[in-house]
Amino acid sequence: MDANTEKTAKPRLRWFRFSLRTLLIVVTVLSVPLGWVGWRLQQEQVRRERAAIAWVEEMGGHVSDQSWFSVRVCQVSFHTVKVSDLSPLAELKNLKEIYLYNTQVSDLSPLAELTNLESLVFYNTPVNDLSPLAELKNLEELTLENTQVSNLSPLAELKNFEVLWLQNTPVSDLSPLVEWRNLRILRLFNTQVSNLSPLAELKTLSYLDFGNTRVSDLSPLAELKNLKWLQFELTQVSDLSPLAELKNLEWLLLNNTQVSDLSPLAELKNLKSLRLHNTQVSDEQVQKLRQALPNCEILHSIRIPE
Repeated sequence: MDANTEKTAKPRLRWFRFSLRTLLIVVTVLSVPLGWVGWRLQQEQVRRERAAIAWVEEMGGHVSDQSWFSVRVCQVSFHTVKVSDLSPLAELKNLKEIYLYNTQVSDLSPLAELTNLESLVFYNTPVNDLSPLAELKNLEELTLENTQVSNLSPLAELKNFEVLWLQNTPVSDLSPLVEWRNLRILRLFNTQVSNLSPLAELKTLSYLDFGNTRVSDLSPLAELKNLKWLQFELTQVSDLSPLAELKNLEWLLLNNTQVSDLSPLAELKNLKSLRLHNTQVSDEQVQKLRQALPNCEILHSIRIPE
C-alpha cells in the first residue's frame, strides 16, 4: 500500500467509527419516545378492554380471569339477557371462551378477529351464519343448540375441533367435518342428518349421538374403533352388524328403533349398558345376550302394538 492510499484509508476508518457512535446515540435517543409511544398504545388497548368488560357487566354478563394491571379476560358469558350486538367483545383479544344462553344475538361478525377463541356455546340464540368463524383456527369446541344454523361449511378448515354439539338445529350435511381428525365428541340429536358417511375416517370419535334423525345406515361407523358411547334412539336403524367390531363400546342406546337382531353385539365384551326399549327385539334374544355379556346391564321392554 503506498503512502497516498494509506492517507485516503485513515479518514474513512475514522468516519466509520464516528458513524457507529452516532448511530448508537441516535438509537438511544429515539428509543425513549418510541418506548413511550408503545406504552401509550398499550394503555389505550387496556382502556378499550376495560370498557368492554364494563359493558359486559352492565349488560348482565359475566367475565372471568381478568386482571386490572394486565387485562386477560379469557371467558365471557351471557345468560338470559337482552344482548343482541357483540361488537364490544372485539376488543377482548385474549378471549378463549364465549357462552350465550337465551340471548338475541344473530350476528357473529364481531368475533371474526378473536383468534384466541377455543370454545363457543350458543344456546337458544338466533344465530344462523357461521362464516365469521371461518378463520378462528384455534377453535376446539362448538355448541349449537336451538339455533337456526344449517350450514357447517364455514368450519371446514378448522381442523382442531374436538367437540361439536348440535341439537335442535337444522344441519343436514356433515361433509364439512370429513377432515376433522381430532374430533372426539359429536352430538347430532334432532337434526336433519341422514347420512353418516363423512364420519367414516374420524377414528378419534369416542362419543356419537344421532338420536331422532333420519339416519338408517350404520355402515360408516364400522371402523370407528374408539367409540365408547353410541346413541341413536328414535331412528330407523334396524341392522346392528356394522357395530360387531367396535370392541371399545361401553354404552349403547337404541330405544325406539327398528332393531330386531342383537347377535352382532355378542362379542362386545366391554359393553356396560344397553338400552333397547320399544324395539323389535324379543325376550329370548335379550336373555341370550345377557348370557354372552354377563357384565352388561340390559334394559328392555317390548314394543306395544299401536
